[in-house]
Amino acid sequence: MVEDVLKDRIRELRKSRNITQAILANDIGVSESTISKWESGNAIPDIEMLCTLSEYFDVSIDELLDRNTLLKRIIKNWQLQNANKQPYSSNTELLGSMVQADDLLIQLVLKKLELSDVIAIIEGSSFAVCDRIFANLSLKVAGFIVDHLPDADLDENEIIRIENKALTIIEDIKTRVSK
Repeated sequence: MVEDVLKDRIRELRKSRNITQAILANDIGVSESTISKWESGNAIPDIEMLCTLSEYFDVSIDELLDRNTLLKRIIKNWQLQNANKQPYSSNTELLGSMVQADDLLIQLVLKKLELSDVIAIIEGSSFAVCDRIFANLSLKVAGFIVDHLPDADLDENEIIRIENKALTIIEDIKTRVSK
């Protein structure tokens, strides 16, 4: 893989400076056939020659090896191999919408996922999204609790105490996620 990138890069750098293989060979002290072998991918320069080429073309060794292209190729291959998988980062993109964020969390909780799974998804989100999730979750949980209280006659103070307990639990979860 490096050979493919390097052969193209040497040719590209040489041609961009309007230098023939013969001139390059003479300037760096190798034969013209050596340059030809490098550019055809039949041979690669050793580490000393990479340094010489880097200095000659006034580029870093990373630029000479065109690391960005190599990295892009590696990333593209990884993406192709993992196209059917859905990593957490894809899930966190769902959290980008403030309106959908709290509903997603509620759905996750209702599916009885482990808290660590929910935390892993939330951690990739921005602070504003996380804050919104917990604010809405707090309201929904408190409302859910009040709506599902037994029909017993509870006074207003008891209802407020139950709501506050639910909010405290949500705040505790938020604190643990934020760590």
